[in-house]
Amino acid sequence: MSKRSRRGVQDHKHTSGAKSGGSRKKEDMARYGQRSGVPGWVWLIVGSVLALCGKQLVETVTQNDEGKRDKLARRRVKDNVLVNAPDVRHPKCREAEPEYIHDPEVASLLPHMSIIIPYLGERWRHVLLSVRSITHSTNMNLVDEIIFIDDANEPKYNYTQELLMLHDKIKVISNPERYGVTKSKYIGAQAARAEVIVFLEPHILVVPGWEYPLLTALKQDPKTLAQPLVDAILDTEFVNINAARAQISGFDWSLTHLWREFPEHRDKKYQEPDPYPSPSSPGGIMAVSRDFFLEIGGYDPEMREWGGENTELSLRFWQCGGKILMFPCSRVAHWFRSAEHQPYDVNLTVVVRNKKRAGLVWLDDHIEKFYQLHERDAANKVDSRRLDVGDISDRIAHRDRMQCKGMDWYIDNVYPELRVQPLQLPLQALSGKPHYRVKNPPMKVSYPKVTALADLLADGLMEEL
Repeated sequence: MSKRSRRGVQDHKHTSGAKSGGSRKKEDMARYGQRSGVPGWVWLIVGSVLALCGKQLVETVTQNDEGKRDKLARRRVKDNVLVNAPDVRHPKCREAEPEYIHDPEVASLLPHMSIIIPYLGERWRHVLLSVRSITHSTNMNLVDEIIFIDDANEPKYNYTQELLMLHDKIKVISNPERYGVTKSKYIGAQAARAEVIVFLEPHILVVPGWEYPLLTALKQDPKTLAQPLVDAILDTEFVNINAARAQISGFDWSLTHLWREFPEHRDKKYQEPDPYPSPSSPGGIMAVSRDFFLEIGGYDPEMREWGGENTELSLRFWQCGGKILMFPCSRVAHWFRSAEHQPYDVNLTVVVRNKKRAGLVWLDDHIEKFYQLHERDAANKVDSRRLDVGDISDRIAHRDRMQCKGMDWYIDNVYPELRVQPLQLPLQALSGKPHYRVKNPPMKVSYPKVTALADLLADGLMEEL
Protein backbone atom coordinates (compact mmCIF):
# COMPACT_ATOMS: atom_id res chain seq x y z
CA MET A 1 0.00 0.00 0.00
CA SER A 2 1.35 3.44 -0.86
CA LYS A 3 2.37 5.99 1.74
CA ARG A 4 -0.25 8.30 0.31
CA SER A 5 -3.01 5.78 0.94
CA ARG A 6 -1.96 5.21 4.52
CA ARG A 7 -1.51 8.89 5.16
CA GLY A 8 -4.92 9.77 3.72
CA VAL A 9 -6.94 7.85 6.29
CA GLN A 10 -4.92 6.58 9.17
CA ASP A 11 -1.84 8.64 10.04
CA HIS A 12 -3.43 10.89 12.64
CA LYS A 13 -1.63 9.67 15.75
CA HIS A 14 -0.50 11.53 18.86
CA THR A 15 3.23 11.91 19.33
CA SER A 16 4.75 9.47 21.83
CA GLY A 17 5.18 12.16 24.48
CA ALA A 18 1.64 13.52 24.22
CA LYS A 19 -1.14 12.36 26.49
CA SER A 20 -4.37 11.02 25.12
CA GLY A 21 -7.56 13.06 25.32
CA GLY A 22 -9.00 10.64 27.87
CA SER A 23 -5.97 10.97 30.20
CA ARG A 24 -6.02 14.77 30.04
CA LYS A 25 -9.77 14.79 30.69
CA LYS A 26 -9.39 12.64 33.83
CA GLU A 27 -6.54 14.82 35.16
CA ASP A 28 -8.58 17.98 34.56
CA MET A 29 -11.52 16.48 36.45
CA ALA A 30 -9.24 15.55 39.37
CA ARG A 31 -7.87 19.13 39.58
CA TYR A 32 -11.43 20.49 39.43
CA GLY A 33 -12.34 18.15 42.30
CA GLN A 34 -9.59 19.64 44.46
CA ARG A 35 -10.95 23.14 43.91
CA SER A 36 -14.60 22.16 44.43
CA GLY A 37 -14.09 20.13 47.59
CA VAL A 38 -15.29 16.88 45.99
CA PRO A 39 -12.72 14.05 46.39
CA GLY A 40 -10.48 13.68 43.37
CA TRP A 41 -11.13 9.94 43.06
CA VAL A 42 -14.83 10.65 42.41
CA TRP A 43 -14.00 12.93 39.51
CA LEU A 44 -11.50 10.40 38.15
CA ILE A 45 -14.30 7.82 37.95
CA VAL A 46 -16.60 10.37 36.26
CA GLY A 47 -13.80 11.28 33.87
CA SER A 48 -13.23 7.63 32.95
CA VAL A 49 -16.92 7.19 32.13
CA LEU A 50 -16.90 10.33 29.98
CA ALA A 51 -13.77 9.16 28.18
CA LEU A 52 -15.45 5.85 27.30
CA CYS A 53 -18.54 7.68 26.07
CA GLY A 54 -16.42 10.01 23.96
CA LYS A 55 -16.28 7.46 21.15
CA GLN A 56 -19.98 7.92 20.60
CA LEU A 57 -19.72 11.67 20.05
CA VAL A 58 -18.80 11.47 16.38
CA GLU A 59 -22.40 11.73 15.26
CA THR A 60 -23.61 14.17 17.92
CA VAL A 61 -21.21 17.07 17.45
CA THR A 62 -22.89 19.92 15.59
CA GLN A 63 -21.96 20.99 12.08
CA ASN A 64 -20.70 24.33 13.38
CA ASP A 65 -18.01 22.62 15.46
CA GLU A 66 -16.19 21.11 12.46
CA GLY A 67 -12.78 20.98 14.11
CA LYS A 68 -14.04 18.95 17.06
CA ARG A 69 -16.05 16.60 14.87
CA ASP A 70 -13.09 16.00 12.58
CA LYS A 71 -10.83 15.26 15.54
CA LEU A 72 -13.32 12.80 16.99
CA ALA A 73 -13.93 11.17 13.62
CA ARG A 74 -10.24 10.63 13.03
CA ARG A 75 -9.86 9.15 16.50
CA ARG A 76 -12.74 6.80 15.64
CA VAL A 77 -10.79 5.51 12.63
CA LYS A 78 -8.36 3.78 14.98
CA ASP A 79 -11.09 1.76 16.68
CA ASN A 80 -11.05 -2.00 16.22
CA VAL A 81 -13.54 -2.21 13.33
CA LEU A 82 -13.41 -3.93 9.95
CA VAL A 83 -11.18 -2.33 7.35
CA ASN A 84 -12.49 -4.62 4.65
CA ALA A 85 -15.19 -7.22 4.23
CA PRO A 86 -14.26 -10.84 5.06
CA ASP A 87 -12.68 -12.65 2.14
CA VAL A 88 -15.24 -15.37 1.39
CA ARG A 89 -14.14 -15.82 -2.22
CA HIS A 90 -13.50 -19.20 -3.76
CA PRO A 91 -9.92 -20.41 -3.14
CA LYS A 92 -9.22 -20.21 -6.89
CA CYS A 93 -9.68 -16.44 -6.69
CA ARG A 94 -6.88 -16.09 -4.17
CA GLU A 95 -4.66 -18.58 -5.98
CA ALA A 96 -4.92 -16.49 -9.14
CA GLU A 97 -3.60 -13.33 -7.45
CA PRO A 98 0.14 -12.78 -7.92
CA GLU A 99 2.14 -11.92 -4.80
CA TYR A 100 3.17 -8.60 -6.30
CA ILE A 101 -0.39 -7.61 -7.14
CA HIS A 102 -0.22 -4.35 -5.17
CA ASP A 103 3.01 -3.11 -6.74
CA PRO A 104 2.75 0.32 -8.41
CA GLU A 105 3.99 -1.12 -11.71
CA VAL A 106 0.77 -3.14 -12.08
CA ALA A 107 -1.00 0.16 -12.64
CA SER A 108 0.72 0.47 -16.02
CA LEU A 109 -0.97 -2.71 -17.24
CA LEU A 110 -4.58 -2.06 -16.31
CA PRO A 111 -6.97 0.82 -16.99
CA HIS A 112 -7.23 3.37 -14.19
CA MET A 113 -10.52 4.16 -12.52
CA SER A 114 -12.57 7.07 -11.26
CA ILE A 115 -14.74 6.00 -8.32
CA ILE A 116 -18.13 7.77 -8.19
CA ILE A 117 -20.04 7.88 -4.87
CA PRO A 118 -23.27 9.91 -4.54
CA TYR A 119 -24.40 10.58 -0.97
CA LEU A 120 -27.43 11.98 0.79
CA GLY A 121 -28.21 12.05 4.50
CA GLU A 122 -25.50 9.52 5.33
CA ARG A 123 -24.07 8.92 8.79
CA TRP A 124 -20.49 10.18 8.92
CA ARG A 125 -19.32 6.94 10.46
CA HIS A 126 -20.53 4.95 7.44
CA VAL A 127 -18.96 7.34 4.94
CA LEU A 128 -15.71 7.22 6.90
CA LEU A 129 -15.64 3.43 7.04
CA SER A 130 -16.36 3.24 3.30
CA VAL A 131 -13.47 5.55 2.45
CA ARG A 132 -11.20 3.77 4.87
CA SER A 133 -12.02 0.40 3.32
CA ILE A 134 -11.52 1.64 -0.24
CA THR A 135 -8.18 3.31 0.43
CA HIS A 136 -6.83 0.46 2.56
CA SER A 137 -7.97 -2.45 0.40
CA THR A 138 -7.54 -1.09 -3.12
CA ASN A 139 -4.41 -0.59 -5.19
CA MET A 140 -4.58 3.21 -5.06
CA ASN A 141 -2.11 3.41 -7.95
CA LEU A 142 -5.08 2.39 -10.11
CA VAL A 143 -7.37 5.08 -8.66
CA ASP A 144 -7.13 8.49 -10.33
CA GLU A 145 -9.87 10.05 -8.21
CA ILE A 146 -12.72 9.36 -5.82
CA ILE A 147 -15.58 11.71 -6.65
CA PHE A 148 -18.28 12.21 -4.04
CA ILE A 149 -21.50 13.78 -5.32
CA ASP A 150 -23.18 15.84 -2.59
CA ASP A 151 -26.86 15.75 -3.56
CA ALA A 152 -27.73 19.08 -1.91
CA ASN A 153 -27.30 17.73 1.62
CA GLU A 154 -28.35 19.84 4.55
CA PRO A 155 -25.31 21.25 6.43
CA LYS A 156 -25.02 18.50 9.04
CA TYR A 157 -24.71 15.86 6.30
CA ASN A 158 -22.53 17.82 3.88
CA TYR A 159 -19.09 16.55 4.98
CA THR A 160 -17.23 18.35 2.18
CA GLN A 161 -14.27 19.52 4.27
CA GLU A 162 -14.05 16.24 6.17
CA LEU A 163 -13.96 14.23 2.93
CA LEU A 164 -11.27 16.40 1.36
CA MET A 165 -9.06 15.83 4.40
CA LEU A 166 -9.28 12.04 4.21
CA HIS A 167 -7.30 11.56 0.99
CA ASP A 168 -5.74 13.77 -1.65
CA LYS A 169 -7.53 11.88 -4.44
CA ILE A 170 -10.95 12.73 -3.06
CA LYS A 171 -13.05 15.38 -4.81
CA VAL A 172 -16.52 16.65 -3.94
CA ILE A 173 -19.11 17.93 -6.42
CA SER A 174 -22.07 19.67 -4.79
CA ASN A 175 -25.39 19.70 -6.65
CA PRO A 176 -27.12 23.11 -6.48
CA GLU A 177 -30.40 21.30 -5.80
CA ARG A 178 -31.59 17.79 -5.10
CA TYR A 179 -31.22 15.67 -8.26
CA GLY A 180 -31.52 12.12 -6.95
CA VAL A 181 -29.19 9.14 -7.22
CA THR A 182 -29.44 8.53 -10.97
CA LYS A 183 -28.70 12.05 -12.16
CA SER A 184 -25.99 12.44 -9.50
CA LYS A 185 -24.21 9.38 -10.88
CA TYR A 186 -24.47 10.79 -14.38
CA ILE A 187 -22.95 14.09 -13.22
CA GLY A 188 -20.08 12.17 -11.67
CA ALA A 189 -19.56 10.14 -14.86
CA GLN A 190 -19.35 13.28 -16.97
CA ALA A 191 -16.78 14.77 -14.58
CA ALA A 192 -14.67 11.60 -14.38
CA ARG A 193 -11.35 11.58 -16.23
CA ALA A 194 -10.16 7.98 -15.84
CA GLU A 195 -10.67 5.27 -18.44
CA VAL A 196 -12.97 3.24 -16.17
CA ILE A 197 -15.84 4.47 -14.01
CA VAL A 198 -16.67 2.50 -10.87
CA PHE A 199 -19.95 3.33 -9.16
CA LEU A 200 -19.89 2.62 -5.42
CA GLU A 201 -22.06 3.50 -2.42
CA PRO A 202 -21.23 5.49 0.75
CA HIS A 203 -21.99 2.50 3.03
CA ILE A 204 -19.75 -0.36 1.88
CA LEU A 205 -16.74 -2.48 2.74
CA VAL A 206 -14.60 -4.01 -0.01
CA VAL A 207 -12.63 -7.25 -0.16
CA PRO A 208 -8.93 -6.70 -1.02
CA GLY A 209 -8.36 -7.30 -4.71
CA TRP A 210 -11.98 -6.48 -5.60
CA GLU A 211 -10.92 -4.20 -8.46
CA TYR A 212 -8.69 -6.61 -10.39
CA PRO A 213 -11.29 -8.91 -12.02
CA LEU A 214 -13.34 -5.87 -13.08
CA LEU A 215 -10.43 -3.90 -14.55
CA THR A 216 -8.97 -6.95 -16.27
CA ALA A 217 -12.31 -7.65 -17.96
CA LEU A 218 -12.64 -4.04 -19.12
CA LYS A 219 -9.11 -4.12 -20.51
CA GLN A 220 -10.06 -7.15 -22.60
CA ASP A 221 -13.44 -5.77 -23.67
CA PRO A 222 -14.43 -2.15 -22.89
CA LYS A 223 -18.04 -2.93 -23.84
CA THR A 224 -18.49 -4.95 -20.65
CA LEU A 225 -20.53 -3.93 -17.64
CA ALA A 226 -18.50 -5.63 -14.91
CA GLN A 227 -20.51 -6.49 -11.82
CA PRO A 228 -19.04 -7.71 -8.50
CA LEU A 229 -20.98 -9.98 -6.19
CA VAL A 230 -22.52 -7.85 -3.46
CA ASP A 231 -22.51 -9.25 0.07
CA ALA A 232 -24.99 -7.91 2.62
CA ILE A 233 -23.94 -5.88 5.67
CA LEU A 234 -26.57 -6.75 8.26
CA ASP A 235 -26.09 -4.09 10.95
CA THR A 236 -25.35 -0.39 11.34
CA GLU A 237 -21.98 -1.13 12.94
CA PHE A 238 -20.78 -2.98 9.80
CA VAL A 239 -19.83 -6.05 11.84
CA ASN A 240 -22.12 -8.84 10.58
CA ILE A 241 -21.89 -9.66 6.89
CA ASN A 242 -23.82 -12.27 4.91
CA ALA A 243 -21.97 -13.66 1.89
CA ALA A 244 -23.87 -13.55 -1.40
CA ARG A 245 -24.40 -16.60 -3.58
CA ALA A 246 -23.57 -16.35 -7.29
CA GLN A 247 -26.96 -15.79 -8.88
CA ILE A 248 -28.52 -14.58 -12.12
CA SER A 249 -29.82 -11.01 -12.05
CA GLY A 250 -33.06 -10.41 -13.92
CA PHE A 251 -36.38 -8.57 -13.85
CA ASP A 252 -40.05 -9.16 -14.52
CA TRP A 253 -42.28 -7.37 -17.03
CA SER A 254 -42.79 -4.47 -14.63
CA LEU A 255 -39.01 -3.90 -15.01
CA THR A 256 -38.56 -4.61 -11.31
CA HIS A 257 -35.24 -6.26 -10.47
CA LEU A 258 -35.35 -9.88 -9.29
CA TRP A 259 -32.71 -12.40 -8.31
CA ARG A 260 -33.20 -15.50 -10.40
CA GLU A 261 -31.72 -19.00 -10.43
CA PHE A 262 -28.05 -19.92 -10.07
CA PRO A 263 -25.64 -19.83 -13.04
CA GLU A 264 -25.26 -23.63 -13.12
CA HIS A 265 -29.01 -23.89 -13.77
CA ARG A 266 -28.55 -21.84 -16.92
CA ASP A 267 -25.32 -23.47 -18.02
CA LYS A 268 -24.58 -27.05 -16.96
CA LYS A 269 -20.91 -26.51 -17.84
CA TYR A 270 -20.54 -23.56 -15.47
CA GLN A 271 -17.78 -23.91 -12.89
CA GLU A 272 -17.40 -21.67 -9.86
CA PRO A 273 -15.87 -19.06 -9.61
CA ASP A 274 -15.84 -18.26 -13.35
CA PRO A 275 -17.49 -15.02 -14.47
CA TYR A 276 -20.90 -15.53 -16.04
CA PRO A 277 -23.27 -13.47 -18.20
CA SER A 278 -26.41 -12.03 -16.66
CA PRO A 279 -29.44 -10.42 -18.35
CA SER A 280 -29.32 -7.43 -16.01
CA SER A 281 -27.31 -5.62 -13.39
CA PRO A 282 -28.74 -5.00 -9.91
CA GLY A 283 -27.21 -1.52 -10.20
CA GLY A 284 -25.54 0.63 -7.59
CA ILE A 285 -22.11 -1.05 -7.64
CA MET A 286 -20.44 -1.77 -10.99
CA ALA A 287 -17.60 -0.86 -13.35
CA VAL A 288 -17.89 0.40 -16.93
CA SER A 289 -15.69 1.94 -19.59
CA ARG A 290 -16.25 5.69 -19.41
CA ASP A 291 -16.17 6.11 -23.20
CA PHE A 292 -18.59 3.28 -23.97
CA PHE A 293 -20.90 4.22 -21.10
CA LEU A 294 -21.23 7.79 -22.39
CA GLU A 295 -21.35 6.66 -26.03
CA ILE A 296 -24.48 4.59 -25.45
CA GLY A 297 -26.13 7.41 -23.50
CA GLY A 298 -24.96 7.13 -19.88
CA TYR A 299 -27.86 7.28 -17.47
CA ASP A 300 -31.17 8.81 -18.51
CA PRO A 301 -30.79 12.28 -16.93
CA GLU A 302 -34.56 12.72 -16.79
CA MET A 303 -35.01 9.77 -14.45
CA ARG A 304 -35.77 11.15 -11.01
CA GLU A 305 -34.57 10.08 -7.59
CA TRP A 306 -34.08 6.31 -7.68
CA GLY A 307 -35.55 3.21 -9.30
CA GLY A 308 -35.55 1.63 -12.76
CA GLU A 309 -32.20 3.05 -13.89
CA ASN A 310 -30.42 -0.29 -13.47
CA THR A 311 -32.88 -2.18 -15.71
CA GLU A 312 -32.84 0.57 -18.33
CA LEU A 313 -29.04 0.53 -18.41
CA SER A 314 -29.02 -3.28 -18.61
CA LEU A 315 -31.32 -3.33 -21.64
CA ARG A 316 -29.23 -0.63 -23.28
CA PHE A 317 -25.91 -2.41 -22.68
CA TRP A 318 -27.06 -5.67 -24.23
CA GLN A 319 -29.09 -4.19 -27.08
CA CYS A 320 -26.40 -1.67 -28.07
CA GLY A 321 -23.48 -4.07 -28.43
CA GLY A 322 -22.30 -4.57 -24.86
CA LYS A 323 -22.64 -7.33 -22.31
CA ILE A 324 -23.08 -7.77 -18.55
CA LEU A 325 -20.81 -10.13 -16.63
CA MET A 326 -20.90 -11.06 -12.95
CA PHE A 327 -17.56 -11.70 -11.21
CA PRO A 328 -17.57 -13.97 -8.14
CA CYS A 329 -13.88 -13.15 -7.56
CA SER A 330 -14.80 -9.50 -7.01
CA ARG A 331 -16.82 -8.84 -3.86
CA VAL A 332 -18.13 -5.70 -2.18
CA ALA A 333 -20.23 -5.72 0.98
CA HIS A 334 -23.14 -3.25 1.00
CA TRP A 335 -25.48 -2.10 3.74
CA PHE A 336 -29.01 -2.56 2.42
CA ARG A 337 -30.84 0.07 4.44
CA SER A 338 -34.28 -0.55 5.87
CA ALA A 339 -36.99 2.09 5.51
CA GLU A 340 -36.18 3.56 8.93
CA HIS A 341 -32.61 4.29 7.84
CA GLN A 342 -33.37 5.68 4.38
CA PRO A 343 -32.66 9.42 4.13
CA TYR A 344 -35.51 9.91 1.67
CA ASP A 345 -38.95 8.52 0.98
CA VAL A 346 -39.33 6.24 -2.04
CA ASN A 347 -42.09 7.77 -4.16
CA LEU A 348 -43.87 4.98 -6.05
CA THR A 349 -45.08 7.36 -8.76
CA VAL A 350 -41.50 8.44 -9.45
CA VAL A 351 -40.31 4.82 -9.60
CA VAL A 352 -43.07 3.81 -12.03
CA ARG A 353 -42.39 6.92 -14.11
CA ASN A 354 -38.72 5.96 -14.43
CA LYS A 355 -39.57 2.40 -15.41
CA LYS A 356 -42.13 3.54 -17.96
CA ARG A 357 -39.51 5.80 -19.56
CA ALA A 358 -37.30 2.74 -19.92
CA GLY A 359 -40.15 0.60 -21.20
CA LEU A 360 -41.23 3.05 -23.90
CA VAL A 361 -37.68 3.22 -25.24
CA TRP A 362 -36.64 -0.46 -25.05
CA LEU A 363 -39.61 -2.85 -24.77
CA ASP A 364 -41.04 -2.24 -28.26
CA ASP A 365 -44.35 -4.12 -28.66
CA HIS A 366 -43.89 -5.78 -25.25
CA ILE A 367 -44.82 -2.52 -23.48
CA GLU A 368 -48.37 -3.87 -23.07
CA LYS A 369 -47.05 -6.50 -20.65
CA PHE A 370 -45.54 -3.71 -18.59
CA TYR A 371 -48.96 -2.08 -18.26
CA GLN A 372 -50.73 -5.38 -17.53
CA LEU A 373 -48.41 -6.33 -14.70
CA HIS A 374 -48.77 -2.92 -13.05
CA GLU A 375 -52.55 -3.17 -13.33
CA ARG A 376 -52.57 -6.62 -11.72
CA ASP A 377 -50.55 -5.43 -8.75
CA ALA A 378 -53.09 -4.56 -6.04
CA ALA A 379 -50.48 -2.61 -4.08
CA ASN A 380 -49.73 -0.38 -7.05
CA LYS A 381 -52.02 2.65 -7.09
CA VAL A 382 -50.26 4.35 -10.00
CA ASP A 383 -52.01 4.42 -13.38
CA SER A 384 -49.01 3.53 -15.52
CA ARG A 385 -50.91 3.94 -18.81
CA ARG A 386 -51.79 7.57 -18.19
CA LEU A 387 -48.65 8.53 -16.29
CA ASP A 388 -46.76 11.37 -17.97
CA VAL A 389 -43.08 10.51 -18.34
CA GLY A 390 -41.90 13.63 -20.12
CA ASP A 391 -40.09 13.80 -23.45
CA ILE A 392 -38.27 10.62 -24.51
CA SER A 393 -37.68 11.53 -28.16
CA ASP A 394 -33.96 12.12 -27.60
CA ARG A 395 -33.56 8.68 -25.98
CA ILE A 396 -35.34 6.97 -28.90
CA ALA A 397 -33.29 8.98 -31.41
CA HIS A 398 -30.08 7.95 -29.65
CA ARG A 399 -31.12 4.29 -29.80
CA ASP A 400 -31.71 4.66 -33.53
CA ARG A 401 -28.34 6.34 -34.09
CA MET A 402 -26.60 3.52 -32.22
CA GLN A 403 -28.53 0.94 -34.33
CA CYS A 404 -29.36 -0.99 -31.19
CA LYS A 405 -31.13 -4.33 -31.45
CA GLY A 406 -34.77 -4.89 -30.53
CA MET A 407 -36.43 -6.46 -27.52
CA ASP A 408 -37.19 -9.70 -29.38
CA TRP A 409 -33.47 -10.15 -30.03
CA TYR A 410 -32.76 -9.52 -26.34
CA ILE A 411 -35.30 -12.16 -25.26
CA ASP A 412 -34.12 -14.75 -27.75
CA ASN A 413 -30.40 -14.31 -27.16
CA VAL A 414 -29.98 -12.93 -23.63
CA TYR A 415 -33.08 -13.50 -21.50
CA PRO A 416 -35.28 -16.31 -22.90
CA GLU A 417 -36.77 -16.87 -19.43
CA LEU A 418 -38.70 -13.64 -19.95
CA ARG A 419 -40.67 -15.23 -22.79
CA VAL A 420 -41.75 -18.43 -21.01
CA GLN A 421 -42.26 -17.20 -17.47
CA PRO A 422 -45.55 -15.79 -16.20
CA LEU A 423 -45.89 -12.04 -16.10
CA GLN A 424 -44.47 -12.14 -12.59
CA LEU A 425 -41.60 -14.40 -11.61
CA PRO A 426 -42.67 -17.40 -9.49
CA LEU A 427 -41.12 -17.28 -6.04
CA GLN A 428 -39.66 -20.78 -6.27
CA ALA A 429 -37.34 -19.58 -9.03
CA LEU A 430 -35.69 -17.15 -6.66
CA SER A 431 -34.21 -19.75 -4.32
CA GLY A 432 -33.61 -22.74 -6.55
CA LYS A 433 -34.01 -24.29 -9.96
CA PRO A 434 -37.10 -22.99 -11.81
CA HIS A 435 -39.91 -25.44 -12.54
CA TYR A 436 -40.03 -24.45 -16.21
CA ARG A 437 -37.51 -25.34 -18.91
CA VAL A 438 -35.92 -22.89 -21.29
CA LYS A 439 -33.39 -23.26 -24.06
CA ASN A 440 -30.04 -21.71 -23.17
CA PRO A 441 -29.24 -18.48 -25.01
CA PRO A 442 -27.56 -19.43 -28.31
CA MET A 443 -25.22 -16.44 -28.24
CA LYS A 444 -21.69 -17.28 -27.10
CA VAL A 445 -20.51 -14.71 -24.59
CA SER A 446 -16.76 -14.52 -24.02
CA TYR A 447 -15.45 -13.76 -20.57
CA PRO A 448 -12.00 -13.60 -18.96
CA LYS A 449 -10.69 -16.59 -17.04
CA VAL A 450 -10.21 -16.45 -13.29
CA THR A 451 -6.46 -16.42 -13.98
CA ALA A 452 -6.74 -13.55 -16.48
CA LEU A 453 -4.71 -11.06 -14.46
CA ALA A 454 -1.98 -13.57 -13.61
CA ASP A 455 -1.78 -14.54 -17.27
CA LEU A 456 -1.55 -10.89 -18.27
CA LEU A 457 1.28 -10.22 -15.85
CA ALA A 458 3.13 -13.35 -16.93
CA ASP A 459 2.74 -12.67 -20.64
CA GLY A 460 6.04 -10.87 -21.04
CA LEU A 461 4.52 -7.51 -20.03
CA MET A 462 6.37 -7.43 -16.70
CA GLU A 463 9.92 -7.73 -18.00
CA GLU A 464 10.91 -4.35 -16.57
CA LEU A 465 9.92 -5.34 -13.03
